[in-house]
Parts: sequence; structure tokens; C-alpha cells
Amino acid sequence: MTTLRIQIGSDEPAFDGLEETFAALDDGSIPEPSGELVLSVESLATLTRILRETNVALLQAIADHDPESMRETARLVGRSIPQVKANLDELESYGLIRYEHHGRAKRPVLPYDEIEIDAHIPLGDERSDERLVV
Repeated sequence: MTTLRIQIGSDEPAFDGLEETFAALDDGSIPEPSGELVLSVESLATLTRILRETNVALLQAIADHDPESMRETARLVGRSIPQVKANLDELESYGLIRYEHHGRAKRPVLPYDEIEIDAHIPLGDERSDERLVV
């Protein structure tokens, strides 16, 4: 099982391991597991924007149904193709999905099985060292 760990404002490099995984998949090989994949986002606002309900529904539909195209993905979630394309393009820009090209069709693919979120949310001086793991 491959886990994508999303963290907020870390010093760790963003997309650590994702580029190598994508390159191996693009070459048609199955990459060796190298531990977890890590995505660092700059803020809680960014995290909540990219993991809003409509985007999570898309991620679930891709994971559950393995759609062959963006059109099929839109049908699965009951939304228009332009809306789904905009959301999938955003998810791709953050490395949450990648596209496989089949002729004119773009197939959204998840390179992981689950998402783990590690968020450090300072609430004041007394709580600055607390961690919230969802």
C-alpha cells in the first residue's frame, strides 16, 4: 500500500518522491516502493482548497472505478466535463493525480492508495508544539 502524506509548511521538499514515481510509471515500469510519498503545501487554506468536497469526491471516484477518461470521471460524479477538468487539472498541479494519455482521452490515475494528513496548526504560544494528525 502506498501512502501520500500531505503536510503543511514543512521544510521537507515538496513532492518528495512523486516525480520519480511518475517518471517510472510513464516509462511503463512499476516503481519500487520507496516509503511514503510526501506533498508539502504552503498553508491550511491551500490544504482545504485542494481537499474540498468536490475534489475528494473525484479522488474517491478514481480510486473506486478506475475511469478510462475525464468524460467517464465526470459521469461518475454527476458533474459537467469542464467543471471536472478544472478540478482534475488543479489536483494534477499539486501531484494528487496524474494523467495517462490514450489518444485524445486523458485518464486520471492515482499513484497512491491512501492519503494521510499531518497538519501543524499553531493556536497560540502555549500550543505551538502540538500536532494534529488526521
